[in-house]
Amino acid sequence: MRRFTDLVLCFVLILPISLFILILAVIIVLVDKFPPIFLQERVGQEGKIFVCFKLQTMRPIKDKDTKLVSDNKHDGKRVTKFGSFLRDHCWDELPQIWNVFCGDMSLVGPRPLPLKKILHIRRENNSEIIKRWEKRIKLRPGISGWHQIHIFKKNLPYEVKYDVEYHHSWRKIIKIISQTLIFFLFGGHEKI
Repeated sequence: MRRFTDLVLCFVLILPISLFILILAVIIVLVDKFPPIFLQERVGQEGKIFVCFKLQTMRPIKDKDTKLVSDNKHDGKRVTKFGSFLRDHCWDELPQIWNVFCGDMSLVGPRPLPLKKILHIRRENNSEIIKRWEKRIKLRPGISGWHQIHIFKKNLPYEVKYDVEYHHSWRKIIKIISQTLIFFLFGGHEKI
């Protein structure tokens, strides 16, 4: 049922969102002068690796093989002014509508994590933490989730429970979507 709902909403939203993404991509190219789309491998449902689409919000850097890479230590300094605006409204996440359409993501679910984060969790050798994260990874990742709207509202530390507690509640899913739309329109973490 969730997949069917995702597909129906994708068919309704994909054209207007794609046009909006195209406008934002042109602005990125004109203002920031670098490729507008950022691709990153993420871990999806049941540990499946997929390519996650985002709008580029940081100046790309190159490694010795001339591939665009991310450098977490200096990421904050690389965010552009327009990139900061995109992040403030979460518009950099809009290309993930294509990930939803392809079945790698859902509109609502836990955020997909980079592989190195999952590997770090498993290296901690804490069976309780691993058990909670294994429960999370069974869910299809989403563009927005219960954790995101709580962290934006209350500046809470990251808790896995926010990723899994709403999964079977349509009332909570509708609440997440409505609060995410408010955030997309008005921006600012305090406005959700």
